[in-house]
Amino acid sequence: MDRMKPKPDYVAAWETYRRVRRWLYVLLLAALVAFPALGICGALFARTTLAEHAQNVIGAIAVIVGLPWMLLVILIAFYLQLFVCPRCHRFFFMTWWYRNPFAQRCVNCRLPKWATEDIPEPWPVRPFS
Repeated sequence: MDRMKPKPDYVAAWETYRRVRRWLYVLLLAALVAFPALGICGALFARTTLAEHAQNVIGAIAVIVGLPWMLLVILIAFYLQLFVCPRCHRFFFMTWWYRNPFAQRCVNCRLPKWATEDIPEPWPVRPFS
């Protein structure tokens, strides 16, 4: 059986999704390291003679770095939620009334996640989706 060639627009769309999702994971994992490290630095500086000044500096750094960091994570998560299906060009993870961020198929046309070519449906697409 001759397999179809992968569609370049499908491959490009999934590669973009992978790259953005990787950035989200990197930011979340880095936050697991960075923010406890700031807390440890604050605890260590609390024992010095400059304790009050050091706590203020550590707190300011946490706010200056933490707020944009959290905003970036939220924006990337929204971007991933609004990913457009390469086949039907509608949102992959949601319709106007339904949302599933863990969907393994497009909730509109049922294209499998990571598919690089059109795959025929074994059953008809649900009406009103």
